[in-house]
Amino acid sequence: MKLNPATHPVLHFINPKLWWPKGYGEPNLYNVELVFKTDAGISDKKEFKSGIRKMTFDETNQILNIYINAGGLLVVAATGVFRNLTSNIAAVNTI
Repeated sequence: MKLNPATHPVLHFINPKLWWPKGYGEPNLYNVELVFKTDAGISDKKEFKSGIRKMTFDETNQILNIYINAGGLLVVAATGVFRNLTSNIAAVNTI
């Protein structure tokens, strides 16, 4: 199942409050409720909190640069291996 704001307008957020990592801003969270219905009624329901953030990256000079929330936080890693990212962080800078 694929959902997107074009086919499901309830998913379209205008100027959402972004989630920030600890120490870099507010961890803004939204209440999410997913309800699955059949002709017989509700078949399943799930409620949870979730945050919205934008993550992008580049590999300038063979260094992995991860930008969180359009460049508000830059994590520079010495390797492109995500599973070992925390042990290979060279620097964390706010930009």
